[in-house]
Amino acid sequence: QVYVFDALSLIIVLEKKESSVVGQDPVTDIDLKAYGKQVFVRLKESYEQLEKKNLATLRGLLETVLKEITTVNVVTLAASMLVGRALYIFCQNGEVLIRRGTKVYSVLKSERDTHSVASGLMENGDVIMLVSNDLKNALSPDLKGFLVLLTSKR
Repeated sequence: QVYVFDALSLIIVLEKKESSVVGQDPVTDIDLKAYGKQVFVRLKESYEQLEKKNLATLRGLLETVLKEITTVNVVTLAASMLVGRALYIFCQNGEVLIRRGTKVYSVLKSERDTHSVASGLMENGDVIMLVSNDLKNALSPDLKGFLVLLTSKR
C-alpha cells in the first residue's frame, strides 16, 4: 500500500500472522488493506502533531507505530519526509532509490527485522522510489532500468 500526505510518503506491506498454536490456522479475519489504512491514519495524525520534522522525529514516529502493530506482520515499511530540500528516509525490509539525472542510486537498504535511516539534500529533478524487497526481487536485475524508464520525461 502507498500513502502520501503533505511531505510524508509511505509504503507498507503487511501479512497475516501465522498461528502460534500447532495445527491452528493463521488469523484470517483481518482485512490487510483496511489495517494498512488504519496504520497510515495513525501515522498521519502523529505526523500532524510533530513540532519538529526531522530525521529523529520521523524515526521515533515510525518506531512507535511499529511497536503498536501486533496483529499482523510488517513485511516492509519505508517512508520519506521532505522538509525544504532535506529528505529524511526510514526503511525496514526494503530499499530507497534516487534518480538523479540519468543515474539511479541506492541510498538506503534494510533487511526484515532491522531498520535504517538516512538524510540528504534533494536537487531539482530528483525522483525518489520507496521499494519493498518483494518488488525489488520481482524486477531484479532491471529495477534501476525500470525506474529510469518510469520516471523519464516523455
